[in-house]
Amino acid sequence: MLFRILGPVDLLHPHGTVSIRRGKARALLAVLLLHPGHVLSYDRLTRALWDESPPVSAIGNLRTYACLLRGLIGEHEGIGLVTHDAGYSIQAPPTAMDHLIWADLVERGGRALADDVPDEAYQLLSAAEQLWRGDAAHGVERLGPLAGWLAALEEQRLHAVEDLAEAALLSGRTTAAIATLRAVLTENPARERSWELLMTALDRSGDIDAALRCFGDAQAALRDGLGVDPAPRLHHLFQQILQRV
Repeated sequence: MLFRILGPVDLLHPHGTVSIRRGKARALLAVLLLHPGHVLSYDRLTRALWDESPPVSAIGNLRTYACLLRGLIGEHEGIGLVTHDAGYSIQAPPTAMDHLIWADLVERGGRALADDVPDEAYQLLSAAEQLWRGDAAHGVERLGPLAGWLAALEEQRLHAVEDLAEAALLSGRTTAAIATLRAVLTENPARERSWELLMTALDRSGDIDAALRCFGDAQAALRDGLGVDPAPRLHHLFQQILQRV
């Protein structure tokens, strides 16, 4: 069985996908999966699901959602939602949680990139990105601490995608690198590393004019999004490309 939060929160059983219809039950499972093996107190779970406005029946509701989830999870050795005096925890091996499978692939891909083995890095990071089916915990209401935890996971994804683009570039997959970076920048225009990689990829593809225009686009995006100018590193890359015109 596989717990999935890299997209809609659901369960992948051998016989198919099991959806979780109740939104707060999905949120409870997402919170527990983001802290695998840790007991989360009723108070912490309440704040994650309702922030500062929990219902009077919050503890009772948590028990109802936990019971619902247990029924959906079923009986599997070493896997389950465990009740403790202080709260709940999820017990499962890393291979039963998609975000931990993803994290392992990203770590291995990052090591391969650092060790100058870009083709291996590309394969690992591509496999990691393919695990995503949408936004983290898509459809779950983001309140209180849960909003921050999911935002942090998505920031880690963006960093991994930039590593993927760099691995593509270093392994000769320039077209793939350009497509990946343009997709990132469409949704996240203030990512300076993505602009730097895109400028480099366009330059290596032979489209020097596009690489130079890219600097202007980066400058505008960074000023609009963060109120800052590009870092010296990006200026230096622009000058290097300009000198060859």
